[in-house]
Amino acid sequence: MKTLIHTFIAFFLILLTPSCNTNNALHFKDTVMMDNYFIETVKLDSCRSPMFIQVVDSLAFICDQNINEFIKIYKINNFEYLGGFVKTGKGPNEYLAPGLPTIDRKSNMVWFNDFAKTILFGFSIKDILVHGSEVKPMKQIQFDLQLMPLTTFNILSDTSILASSSVDTSFFTILNKSGKMTRVNIKNPIYKDEFQSHFNMQHLYNQYYSRSSVYNDSLNISVCAFSLHDCLVLSNLSKYETKTLSFSDIEESTPNIIDKNVVIDYVSYFRLREDRGFVYGSYLGDKLYDENYNTNYPDRVHVFDWNLNPIAELIFSTPIVNFSVYKDLIYVITTSENPEVNVYKIPPVLSKNNV
Repeated sequence: MKTLIHTFIAFFLILLTPSCNTNNALHFKDTVMMDNYFIETVKLDSCRSPMFIQVVDSLAFICDQNINEFIKIYKINNFEYLGGFVKTGKGPNEYLAPGLPTIDRKSNMVWFNDFAKTILFGFSIKDILVHGSEVKPMKQIQFDLQLMPLTTFNILSDTSILASSSVDTSFFTILNKSGKMTRVNIKNPIYKDEFQSHFNMQHLYNQYYSRSSVYNDSLNISVCAFSLHDCLVLSNLSKYETKTLSFSDIEESTPNIIDKNVVIDYVSYFRLREDRGFVYGSYLGDKLYDENYNTNYPDRVHVFDWNLNPIAELIFSTPIVNFSVYKDLIYVITTSENPEVNVYKIPPVLSKNNV
């Protein structure tokens, strides 16, 4: 079991390594050069290697993979550092391998997965601000090891978990507060029978079909973007129906599996976000590493509506490690040696007046 856990952690760290772009076959209504909407660059205090950002109300949550306190909190009006929580370690109120942070705006909770323990921990934002690094989790959900690597999850209205991986060929698994699994009656729409023989362990299947996802509570639909496949999938969880948007002429290659891991050569989408009627995805569509084994990073974000209609392609002059969209602004973590965030205004095509 320890070997499998180490494999999952290694795979997760690979997924956290973002990546650079090529053009694709999608036809967007607008192409927007985001330098025209640049506002400012903000230096991040008390941060070394940021890899995640999400803005909620007046706060920015940033994950730092090289600091003991995994999640850090800043005020977005001036990016004043307020403190951090989620200590790594084996002691009380510490976590072995925290990752996969998720902020649920509806419940004002911060979640993450402790990969070594296969437990999802949920914290109240209010409790975090009061207790800081000593905050205790409000919820803990132990889940089956076969769901690893869990690369994305969403919180449903009843606070159950919509997980992106499965113990079979289901597209989703729902976890209740006790970790009991319910299969959603939606089969993975891009699943291929001829590849099944390569997945002699369930975690290989979950790696090959790894994805990022966003969830629309009012519509009860999910949009998923895959790491290794040039497509997006919209799932209607009420009707158990899917719609797939494929946009690559590249024939899907046979899974390349070495040492109990799916080898990642080519990366499509890295991260999905949603805000006010739009779905945003940072897109690479190219090899993860160049000939010198330097990491390629995406320089663009694709924007869709909740019917998967392509709306706009946002092109940035700085590489995108991670990003967050909130109201009228886009916050982008760059690859600068000194950790920083670039702030951009939402272009008019994506303003609330056009939703």
